[in-house]
Amino acid sequence: MNLGAVLLYADDFESMLAFYRDVLGLKVLEINPGPEYDEGVDFVYLDAGGPGVEIFDRSVHPTELPMTVGGSVRAGFSVDDLESTRDDLIACGVEVGGIVIRQWGSYVELTDPENNPLVIFQVAA
Repeated sequence: MNLGAVLLYADDFESMLAFYRDVLGLKVLEINPGPEYDEGVDFVYLDAGGPGVEIFDRSVHPTELPMTVGGSVRAGFSVDDLESTRDDLIACGVEVGGIVIRQWGSYVELTDPENNPLVIFQVAA
């Protein structure tokens, strides 16, 4: 089994797309998801350097499962320069936690526009 994508169901599709594309810098990949989806309008697939991030407009694509927030799952994004990335996020108006240093590297925590928890990390050299 391999992780294929992280799926996000958004109440505000445009805000979430802008955050992941413009703030985090993920590239939109052109795919044809099928006739039920309007790429860039109610669905988008973003390159995350491995498994992608898919964003769905929840009003158009409701899920069958209850979407409660458990808080125990966080998407993690690896970067080469955590301090610079943190500074860039703050300059974009994103509230970012302080840098936490561990033996394996360092990380910061933040949330996307719909309060999904994210971690951005840098592995120690």
